[in-house]
Amino acid sequence: MRHIQIYEDYSDDELNDLLGDMRSVGQSTIPLDINYGPFVGMGEKDKKEEKKVVDNWSFKGPEGGIEVKSGSIKFSPQKEGDVVLNMTNGDVVRMKDKQGDDLFFYVNGNLIINSEGGEDSPYIDEYPYTSAALKRYELYLKNKFKGKPSLLQNLKAKLGLAESYSDEELKTLLGDMRTVGQSLTEEEEDMLKFVHQFGGGMSAEDYAEYLYDYFTTPQEYDIDPEGDYYDMIWYLYENSVQDHARFNLSGPMRTGTYGRWDDGKIAQEPLYKIYIKMSDYWKGIKR
Repeated sequence: MRHIQIYEDYSDDELNDLLGDMRSVGQSTIPLDINYGPFVGMGEKDKKEEKKVVDNWSFKGPEGGIEVKSGSIKFSPQKEGDVVLNMTNGDVVRMKDKQGDDLFFYVNGNLIINSEGGEDSPYIDEYPYTSAALKRYELYLKNKFKGKPSLLQNLKAKLGLAESYSDEELKTLLGDMRTVGQSLTEEEEDMLKFVHQFGGGMSAEDYAEYLYDYFTTPQEYDIDPEGDYYDMIWYLYENSVQDHARFNLSGPMRTGTYGRWDDGKIAQEPLYKIYIKMSDYWKGIKR
């Protein structure tokens, strides 16, 4: 809050109220370029609604708060909408509407499947347009940050340690264990659990195909979409497979005998390499 003297004992709620007051008189606003194109009936009142949404939106993630930094809303002469929002955490959110097609939602250029959250989710109103995009982004973030026990919590339970053990003491103990080869890294531990359920040693192509099927239709495989196993499927699919599809998997080209995946690139992904490493480790401990 440069240029404004704020007392140290100002609460967060009081600061938020102050920022809201400043925005209402034009003292603070997030840059938002709006062009409604052929929609001549939409004007300044609608623009104020859009700006109000981005000014007041925020999300508390495990790594800190996320807000809108800047954005734009534009409509083509064919009345196709395109909403782009640049977030303070570096994400670029995009919601695109094409005539004759469903609405498409992207984060950092990656198409997010089922961005509305599923059949049991509440209906998302498509206006204000910024609100429609941000509600989808919030669902994406909630899935991304869906909580599960930390490695330290797992370690405490595994070793029967007292609850009074501090995180720092646990980290020191974990470091000592790793230096003598008695413990895996957190990522390796998570992958080892995954290999136990998923199966090990798959080729890059099979790995991608199974992750895609489990991710898109978990109910067909008796996988709980709210469980830790599905969380890992979601994480691996998004970070080691999704970018290497040879075509838009939500389109009509899902069938065919040609390769669906660029398995050469998947094989070079760090997460796939860890999968293969822990597959070998799993074979060793089963003997």
